Amino acid sequence: MKTIAFAFVALLVGVNAVPYQVAKADVRNEKIIDGIIIGIIESIAQQIQDLGLDPLVIDRFEGEYIFPVDGIFSGIVSIENFELSGLSNIVINEVSLQGNTLSFYLALPSIDAFVGDVSVEVQILNRRLFGHGGGRLSIKGLRFAGQVTLGTEKLIDNLNLAFSLGGIESNLNVNILGYDISSRLNEYLGNTLPSQLNKYEEQLNRVLANIILKVLDRLLD
Repeated sequence: MKTIAFAFVALLVGVNAVPYQVAKADVRNEKIIDGIIIGIIESIAQQIQDLGLDPLVIDRFEGEYIFPVDGIFSGIVSIENFELSGLSNIVINEVSLQGNTLSFYLALPSIDAFVGDVSVEVQILNRRLFGHGGGRLSIKGLRFAGQVTLGTEKLIDNLNLAFSLGGIESNLNVNILGYDISSRLNEYLGNTLPSQLNKYEEQLNRVLANIILKVLDRLLD
């Protein structure tokens, strides 16, 4: 995955460094570069599959953590029949380079998760906390659109990002400390959370853009 990331960066550096002299050549070069970028995105999707992340299937997992000082904190988690799919289904609606601006519109139609059973037990000092649950969760219509402005002194001068979520379908059964919180949790995930994300869409886009720029800066450092 890191190799693909560096190849993508090298491609953009090359694009930004080559002076185009003829308008027709510009159009032809940009179309070729569009195809290369699309190929890189498709390679990323294939690597997600090759790494066993789509689908991701875990028949059984058990983990335990004990704080080095006795009696302070300990935790146990157990997961059975976990499945996750859809991470590699990247739909490329648009990728186009015009001058020093790269426009993109990518989508993930559905990310689906299922867990047969998950149980957690935590001991904090003398208090024991426990819970268990299972069910299905689907994240629908993830969309990423925006424009990347290529610079001269540094590769990327600016990134405008528009992230949107189609919806969340939640059918979880969760019990915490003997209390069934399934209805409230499903209501929050299915209605409240998407509404809040939509309400703070502008702020969220700025945060995501800053995170992506910092990651790219580290790749180029």
